[in-house]
Amino acid sequence: MKTRITCAVCCVAVLFALGCGAGGGQKSTTVEISPRPMPEGGNFDGVFQSPAYGRMEITVQGANAVCLYEGERHYGKIEGTISGDVLAFTWTQWKQDLQGKERSSTGHGYFRYVIEEEKTTTSSKHVHRLVGEWGYDADNAGNPWKAVKLERAKKQLKPHENEEMGMGEDMSQSAGFDAVAGEDSVEMTPGAEPETKAPTMQKDAPAEGLDNLF
Repeated sequence: MKTRITCAVCCVAVLFALGCGAGGGQKSTTVEISPRPMPEGGNFDGVFQSPAYGRMEITVQGANAVCLYEGERHYGKIEGTISGDVLAFTWTQWKQDLQGKERSSTGHGYFRYVIEEEKTTTSSKHVHRLVGEWGYDADNAGNPWKAVKLERAKKQLKPHENEEMGMGEDMSQSAGFDAVAGEDSVEMTPGAEPETKAPTMQKDAPAEGLDNLF
């Protein structure tokens, strides 16, 4: 009888250990993204709208990209490098808590540039999107970050705390975040080239934003 009980206990212990080893460990939130060729007509430079993170203005200089973004309760900055259709970046975001104290968070992430053709019974259109993820600190994945490109001129978004970060007014303007006339979006015209089409916002369910996690 004791032998049977001992064997049963050993079997349970082994199964428990195997279960912990197979699915009990913490899932990695760092991923390797393999770049592909940029879709024809694609360009990271421009104005994007994210359901979770608000307005995003990306300026590209060579292989480098700088983005400022702002929502109702947060504002942040992205700096990254472009390789093919992938923009790998670091982000910093600021938000005021209920006591009015400002808090900041940082991390990494990536965007992949995609162009999707959407068809209806009467027309078709191309939608330019950013599909990616972000993570805290050294992590670059685990949380979705999506945005759609708009045909709008950039407005004046300024980096946060320029003096403290060592970025003066000149850098703000050289990064392309100076005021530009023209804020109205332009609807896409069927049959136009992809790069001339203004993607329309899709009614995706808003993802959980960074501001909701702080």
